Amino acid sequence: MESATGTTRIAAPPAVSADDGGLAAATTAEENVAADADAIAEMASRLTVDAGNGNAGPIKLDADSNVYSCKNCHMHLGLAADIVSKAFHCKNGKAYLFNKVVNVTVGVKEDRMMITGMHTIADIFCVGCGCTIGWKYEAAHEKNQRYKEGKYILERYMLSGPDGSHYSGTQDSHVGGSDADDA
Repeated sequence: MESATGTTRIAAPPAVSADDGGLAAATTAEENVAADADAIAEMASRLTVDAGNGNAGPIKLDADSNVYSCKNCHMHLGLAADIVSKAFHCKNGKAYLFNKVVNVTVGVKEDRMMITGMHTIADIFCVGCGCTIGWKYEAAHEKNQRYKEGKYILERYMLSGPDGSHYSGTQDSHVGGSDADDA
């Protein structure tokens, strides 16, 4: 099982039964190990890394490139040059649409109704501290929204800006506190 912090907890194998000589428990334990290995491989594959880097660890972006980072742990997340739009909104205020981000894990896909229609999204989490920092657009159900597919929303209130500034989600908050996107 994976927690929001990206750590994996491995379930303990069931107790051995005297009735079957432990065969059922051994099979269940083998199945648990296989399932845990699959879960770990899936979790590792969800780490978004810079293309061509080959480094499985956190990526440090060039500080001269206007870096946005997690306001909690200062982990680098994206570059100003990769922002597609600053005209998005989330339940806590402004949000930015990025072409690519680094140092995030991608959660489970789910369908979510937003202002612009139904989208399949997955929450994204900072690899440094595990906090939810936005979401990834996996699929847009409306043809005119497909430009978002494969892109990432970072909620501005969770970021430190390139100049170290923090954003208070209450200033410019979207009416109704919607967890939606561009209004």
